[in-house]
Amino acid sequence: MSKGEEKLYELIIYALKEDFSKLGECYLENTSRKFSEKLKEQLDDYPLLILSVEKMSPDVTGYVIPKGTYSGKSKHIIVAEIKMKPTLKDIYQTKRYAEILNASHALLISISKLSPERRRYLIKRKGEITQFYPNKQVLIGQFHQQMPRNFIRIDKELYYTLPEPFKE
Repeated sequence: MSKGEEKLYELIIYALKEDFSKLGECYLENTSRKFSEKLKEQLDDYPLLILSVEKMSPDVTGYVIPKGTYSGKSKHIIVAEIKMKPTLKDIYQTKRYAEILNASHALLISISKLSPERRRYLIKRKGEITQFYPNKQVLIGQFHQQMPRNFIRIDKELYYTLPEPFKE
């Protein structure tokens, strides 16, 4: 984690909350250093133990409880990695966290675009590199700071279809 990335965490968390709140009740936090007790209560113990033993942690972790459900059992885990300049290695890092935590949503977010070479490679291998578990993918997006609201734009060309809440 760089100082530049760390400065973006709260802004990106806020933008992600706006997006995921369309699906239901959303909770996200900076987990780059530790998980809060509130979040630990919502996650399985074994994945938390694995992350602790391996001394690794996603930048942002949380969950969304879909509208119309009232049980934590139906929550969808969210993980996000925040990078200044995304690389293929960062995609695999994000996938690793998503797989360990059994996430429903995994995002790699940066302030800059993928390099043209990386992007072409990912477009040619659409879905293969970003896929984890059946029908789940790491979404690669760019964070935009604009008034009146900050937002995250997912690179649609990298995917056949985008999941909610990022469909446009």
